[in-house]
Amino acid sequence: MRELVKSMMSLALSSSLMGAKTLTRLASPKTSGEAVRDSDAFLKNLNRITQDALGPEMRKAFDYGDEIQRRVLDAGMGALGGNLMDPSQVMKIGHDGFELASKIFKLPQVDKGL
Repeated sequence: MRELVKSMMSLALSSSLMGAKTLTRLASPKTSGEAVRDSDAFLKNLNRITQDALGPEMRKAFDYGDEIQRRVLDAGMGALGGNLMDPSQVMKIGHDGFELASKIFKLPQVDKGL
């Protein structure tokens, strides 16, 4: 049981870090359209594999949660004027989100010089 919990925690961490890596890569001014498509294809494939393993009941829960996340993202992009792909805007949103999380969870503050 302990090893199962460790594996679950590792999956959550690796998924989060992969998302952060992809977001950082997309925020780079050197990122090409091909790199964006490759990242999108990789993440879609990884998501499909994970979703296929959920089973019918958990898949319904996933679909519901995913729909909520997608609507929130669409609403947020609309509020930003669709400017979410501007690297400076992406970094500001990430920084602001981390600051909020650090206040809630009492994490170390972000260095303003980064």
